Amino acid sequence: MQHDPADEFPYDVGLTFQDGLPTRYDSGNYPAGLERALEMIGYEHFREEQRQARAEGRYLGIGIGCYVEGTGIGPYEGAHISIDNLGEVHVATGVTTQGQGHQTSFAQIVAAELDIPIEMVHITTGDTHRFQWGIGTFASRAMVVAGNAIDRLS
Repeated sequence: MQHDPADEFPYDVGLTFQDGLPTRYDSGNYPAGLERALEMIGYEHFREEQRQARAEGRYLGIGIGCYVEGTGIGPYEGAHISIDNLGEVHVATGVTTQGQGHQTSFAQIVAAELDIPIEMVHITTGDTHRFQWGIGTFASRAMVVAGNAIDRLS
C-alpha cells in the first residue's frame, strides 16, 4: 500500500502561532503542488537546456523555494455598520487597505446581504473609533476576518 501524505492532516507543526494557538496545517498536497509547478515552468526542459548551455561553456541556473505561510489570521477583527436617514449604509472596519480592493469587496458583501445597490454602501477602513479595536492588514486576513465580521453584521 502506497503512503498518502494527505492522511497526515491535520498536521501539528509543534510551534505556537502568534495568536497563541498551535500551528497546524489543515490540508494540502504539497508534493502534487510542487510537481504541478515544475510542470508549469518546464523544469525538465530547462534541465536539458542547462546541460546544453554547460557544454557550450555557459552557465544557467534555476531556483525553487517553497514555504507555508500563516494566512487569514484571526479570529479577531471588528466592524461597525450604521444606516443613515437616506438609507445609505456606512461600514467601518479596523483593517487598513493598501490597494487590495477592500472597499469594493466589503461593499459587495453588504450590498448582497442587504439586497441594495453597491453605490449605497460606504466603506471606511482603518477606523477603530466605533468598536475600540482592530488588528490590521497582514497575512491575507482582511477579507477572511473583516469580511466575515461585516457579513455577520449585515
